[in-house]
Amino acid sequence: MEIKEYDSILVVSPHADDESIGCGGLLAKYGKQSDVLLITDGRHGHTTEGYNDETVLIDLRKDEIKSVAKICNLRNLFFLNIEDQKVGENSCVVKKFDISPYTHIFVPNRYESHKDHNVLYAIFKSMKKKQKSSAKLYEYEVWTPIRYPSDYLDISGVIEMKREMIGQYKSQIADVDYVDKGIALSNYRGMASDFDFAEAFALSSSRQIKNEIFMNLPLWLKLRIYHGINRR
Repeated sequence: MEIKEYDSILVVSPHADDESIGCGGLLAKYGKQSDVLLITDGRHGHTTEGYNDETVLIDLRKDEIKSVAKICNLRNLFFLNIEDQKVGENSCVVKKFDISPYTHIFVPNRYESHKDHNVLYAIFKSMKKKQKSSAKLYEYEVWTPIRYPSDYLDISGVIEMKREMIGQYKSQIADVDYVDKGIALSNYRGMASDFDFAEAFALSSSRQIKNEIFMNLPLWLKLRIYHGINRR
């Protein structure tokens, strides 16, 4: 993946910590030309003792992502404050956000298991069309790996910064080690791309969608299509 100095990046984060797990390396490298749009208030983000008061948790998670923004020298941080787990019902709020300044937009991939994650791809695809945006729309991975990545970003030089960013979320790592899990995913993606550590993305395009459909076909049908093409 190539990011140029005049590019403008928007990372869409359903919850405070998703941006660091899925795009922490991207933000560490290009924070000065990046904005993060935090969609939810995170009120249902943890049940661990000490973090189960919704009002306290909302404020705490905002403070945590603000700390992350300072670490990666983020250009802007925006809050939509939609109630956690209710993104789908509040898509109209998301669609009011102006995406015209951006050349690259990153959203969680459409196959993510969390409902606040998987609705955002369709929402932003619709926004691109309505706002006549020419931005490249990329999917990133948090809970569910991308099936067929189109791009890899080498984050070997900023992996410790990514680790520090995820580590700011004390409310989320109290009983689940998201730090090591997030770094492990970057390590795995590095193996697939000849880097020590990498982040994987899928560029939204008609060709990519067609490729995904083809890869999910049964083998016998793939062979019929393949041999049919080669007979022409």
